[in-house]
Amino acid sequence: MAIIPQTPTASGAAGLGNTRAIHVPPPIFERVKWRFALLDEARRLLPDARVADCMRRIIPGGENTVDVMFDPEHEAAHFKGVVTCGSPWLCPICAAKISERRKIELQEGLVAHPELSQVMVTLTLQHRRGDALSGLLDNLKDGLQFARSGAPWQRFVDRLGIAGSVTATEITWGEGSGWHPHAHVLLLCETVPSESELVRLEGFLSERFGGWIGKNGGYVSPEFGVKVQLGDAGGAAYVAKWGSAAELTKSNQKLGRDNRLGPWGLLALSADGDRKAGALFQEYAAAVRGRRVLRFSRGLRDRLGMGDEKSDEELAVAEEATAVVLATLDRYQWACVVGNGARGELLEVAARGDPEKLWLWLEQLFRSG
Repeated sequence: MAIIPQTPTASGAAGLGNTRAIHVPPPIFERVKWRFALLDEARRLLPDARVADCMRRIIPGGENTVDVMFDPEHEAAHFKGVVTCGSPWLCPICAAKISERRKIELQEGLVAHPELSQVMVTLTLQHRRGDALSGLLDNLKDGLQFARSGAPWQRFVDRLGIAGSVTATEITWGEGSGWHPHAHVLLLCETVPSESELVRLEGFLSERFGGWIGKNGGYVSPEFGVKVQLGDAGGAAYVAKWGSAAELTKSNQKLGRDNRLGPWGLLALSADGDRKAGALFQEYAAAVRGRRVLRFSRGLRDRLGMGDEKSDEELAVAEEATAVVLATLDRYQWACVVGNGARGELLEVAARGDPEKLWLWLEQLFRSG
């Protein structure tokens, strides 16, 4: 069964870049099962990566069992006792946990400091089909670093009272122009910038960022390369869906936008047999190795009262205080669940919080498996 339905081309095959259905996420009650289907595809494409073992192997040296946990506060279920990869780039399961937990901690920090105004900045560079993603990411990172360096930038910091920033990277792919990486930067300011100050900031960043990219063989559109706007949760259309915190922390979780595919969109097409989409995901995986999805400027977490930053791996395995054990599976039972591709469906059943119904479902699976 196809993970995401697609509109056939004239030849009968689903065309890469045909993203109309990609923008429609599966129903909420099927979301977990869908993510596990994508995880299986990531394992097939990246057999030597850590994601290949994620949510499959029991943690060595442990109890040799897997607990099915239920969190009544969030009406969600998860596994305990299995290996996790902790990758926010490559794993649909770990990425969902990491992005949600980073969203919550950032939201709490912003709510606790309403005196700080929010300015959202988006930066992107022109690209052509065939440009290597790794090179584009390097240019984006270095160009942004140059734009926010030296005395010229410090004058803006002083004028606007910029207390710090959070930077996130989002990557999509389009049939016409290839890879499209861009950066979202949330600036937190002691003052509320006027419209004229925002215009001056946009012009400054466009000149600095665009100038650096130009000197290194690239190009930044004077009109679309840099966008600056107030990012308050109540007003700006750019962050109206979730608010500033989620726009940053969940940027790499989107299936796609504007006829572009995100990494999960590529995985979905690959799982439906599109080899080109699979090759693109493999290129993406190589390009993001060693990079971070989210970066806080020095001292900002302390200013927001967020405490020490946990690693992606720590967030991926963090337990909710309210989570309880619904069932414990031995290694043979777990092997049956994995072998039947039933991990996602198991969690959807467990999310109802009824251990008796869960065991009835498991016993039926064990008999058939």
